[in-house]
Amino acid sequence: MKRIAWVRQVTKVGMAMTGMVVLAAVSAAQGTSCQTLGPQCAQAFTDISFGACQIGKVAQAGIMPGCGGGQFCPNAAVTRGEMAVFLENAKHLYSPFNLSQPIGRFADVPTSFPLACWIEELYRDGITAGCSLTPPLYCPDSAVNRAQMAVFILKTTFGSSHVPPACPNPPTFADVPCSSPFAPWIYELVSLCITAGCGGGNYCPDAAITRSQMAVFLWNAFLRSPQCTTPCTTCGTCS
Repeated sequence: MKRIAWVRQVTKVGMAMTGMVVLAAVSAAQGTSCQTLGPQCAQAFTDISFGACQIGKVAQAGIMPGCGGGQFCPNAAVTRGEMAVFLENAKHLYSPFNLSQPIGRFADVPTSFPLACWIEELYRDGITAGCSLTPPLYCPDSAVNRAQMAVFILKTTFGSSHVPPACPNPPTFADVPCSSPFAPWIYELVSLCITAGCGGGNYCPDAAITRSQMAVFLWNAFLRSPQCTTPCTTCGTCS
């Protein structure tokens, strides 16, 4: 029986639910083999409003499956385990890709963990080193914040050796000073029009990224055509 990782979700449609089995649904959608999804049939989710077009596109591209029952769970926080699945699916778009079998690289991700293939592939690709070197841990059930996601998306897009440009002077966001180690990554993400921040002149780097936000990030990074550069225009509007 597959291991279930519980994540917290608070919806804005009148339901407050904790311990929703989002990761279990993602695991079920991926199947038992170590293989990325590839293109899927179009699906209309019943619980989305913000980013509906982008969510539909990333689901159809096989990047982000729903959470079961015709829903996407847009307000659920993305865990590090789920993130590995989404990024590897995005990296290997358009056709199923066979991932290597897991070897137990991380102490908290046994080979029996349903997403171990994707987590270890992300490590082999140099996109993550985990959350602890000694002991080697990945923290698969921890939420990913918006600052961390900037690094993960850019490394997936440009490769593990990618170095972002220097932080702009003055910095754009009030809550992302150039002293932050994430600042160059965040501002490159902005320069590529992958995000415009969280509003009010801020980026909200410490906020957990939700599944709907993640879908928009991934669509902008991997599916939008043509790609945009600053200043962001209406190019590549989702339709």
